[in-house]
Amino acid sequence: MKRLLFHLWYDNEAREAVQFYSTVFSNCQLRHHYVLEDTPSGQVELIGFTLEDLSLEALNAGPFFSAQSFDFPGSILSKRSRVYPIPA
Repeated sequence: MKRLLFHLWYDNEAREAVQFYSTVFSNCQLRHHYVLEDTPSGQVELIGFTLEDLSLEALNAGPFFSAQSFDFPGSILSKRSRVYPIPA
C-alpha cells in the first residue's frame, strides 16, 4: 500500500516551520530542500522531512495561492480494483 504524502503550504515560513517541528518532535529528519525558480508564485522553497514515520513536504507558495487546502494525491482505481473499508 502506498503512503500518503502531506503538503504544508506557507507564504514564506516553510523553513522556520520545519525548524520549529524539529524542536518539538524528537524524530525529525530532513529528506531534501529544493528552491524552484520562475514559478507563478516566484521563488518557491520545497522542504521534504519526516516526523516520526510521517512524510511531509513544507512548501513556500507565497500569497498567490491563498486558499486553505488539504490534498490527497493518488492514483485512479481500475474497474477491477477492490475497495476495502477503513477500520474504525
